[in-house]
Amino acid sequence: MRLISNIPEFGTLVNNIDCFYNDDIFYTYDVITANELNELFDQKQKPKYIFNDSLDFNEDKYSVPVYSSNLYLEQLVKRFKYGLDQNLIQVPETLLVTHPVNFSINKKLIHRYLLLKLVELFKIDASYSWSGCGKNFDLQYLIDEYNSLLSPPMTNDQWSFLLSPIKKIQPKWYSDNEPEVINDVGISNAGNICLMWDVAIKNVMQHTGISLITESTWTQKAIHFSEKTLYAIVARTFPIWVGGYKQAETWENYGFDTFSDIINHDYQYRNTLLERCWYAIADNIDLITNKEKVQRLRNKFEKRLNENRKILLYENNIEQVNTQKIKSWPLDLQQSINPIVNQFRTFKNKYNNITEI
Repeated sequence: MRLISNIPEFGTLVNNIDCFYNDDIFYTYDVITANELNELFDQKQKPKYIFNDSLDFNEDKYSVPVYSSNLYLEQLVKRFKYGLDQNLIQVPETLLVTHPVNFSINKKLIHRYLLLKLVELFKIDASYSWSGCGKNFDLQYLIDEYNSLLSPPMTNDQWSFLLSPIKKIQPKWYSDNEPEVINDVGISNAGNICLMWDVAIKNVMQHTGISLITESTWTQKAIHFSEKTLYAIVARTFPIWVGGYKQAETWENYGFDTFSDIINHDYQYRNTLLERCWYAIADNIDLITNKEKVQRLRNKFEKRLNENRKILLYENNIEQVNTQKIKSWPLDLQQSINPIVNQFRTFKNKYNNITEI
């Protein structure tokens, strides 16, 4: 059984094979889409299994069985916890709210563009960082989704506004690297997760109550957690995964509080990305735009916010869930991916890689 990979560190690089054999395992590092994989398999045949290290669950249609576990998040927490002086992880004793919400966007993705437009549309008072990448966007994907809806949730004027360029929100980026390396996707040297927290994200988030999180999966019906979610929990904020599919449900399965008694997470079950973005904001707009209410709720639920932080940084919930999931997989797959799993779980400070907010 061969291990084929899209990175050179493990097995045989996929670019170096002519075709997959029917007992191969294809290890995919980071987020990858069904279309990308199926196009590859049309060219090189199909392996026996796909193994992914960054997704928790995936409902996209693949032509090969997919097994995924978020080892990336598991290691990310350890990088953050042990890569920082403990004093730098601390947050203020008081839960002062100067802005009701926060968001942080570097890389260009369509649901992040849509969040920026929704912030403009609803005049949301936000503490934020944004690289400025993706001001203009090909919105055909959203237009196709809009045309597929029998009853779109927004008015014609609102839809027209969402299709217009970003004008009101100005780029505002904090980095520990100078000069910044900017391409058409984002800032490629944004900084490692520890320094980004210390010099930038902490100040963006810690005096807000709600984090508007845009993870790296967008059109896929897949679940992925990264430093974006980690930062929101460390800062003791209420999470909303804008555009996220079953994100809140999965986060609860890790043992975390998603505050569903005050945050409406029904958006996560909507069929289209457009709806998942729209309803994440619209169904919670009374809270998102009310700084005084957010302050009261943050004070009221301080114990629960602190408990979320404790679970993330000082308990092993994520590793336990990953371990149980992997134990349920076919034995030949488990044996073949052991070196990968062990590598993710062998933490060293030198692994404080570049983050991709």
